[in-house]
Parts: sequence; C-alpha cells; structure tokens
Amino acid sequence: MKIEFSDKKPLYTPTHLEELSKEIKQKIVEKNLNIFQKIFKFLFGKKKS
Repeated sequence: MKIEFSDKKPLYTPTHLEELSKEIKQKIVEKNLNIFQKIFKFLFGKKKS
C-alpha cells in the first residue's frame, strides 16, 4: 500500500507527526471501507437480483 502526502514538510515536529498519523489512519480507513464495500456488493449483490 502506497500512501502519498500532499506536503513535504520536515517530519520531526510533534504536532506534524500527530497530523501525519491522523492522515495515515484516515487513508487506511477509506481504503478499508472501499474493500468492504466491494466484498459486500460481491456477496450480497447477487442474492438481491
């Protein structure tokens, strides 16, 4: 999994590290939601139609 960041600031300030970890968590959550949606459609989409 490749994560790209919009800004290229130094990574050693605590507040920036906190923002960075939030950004990483948000991206991971979005990826997981996309995966779950695909699985859900695959599993339950066929039963409805």
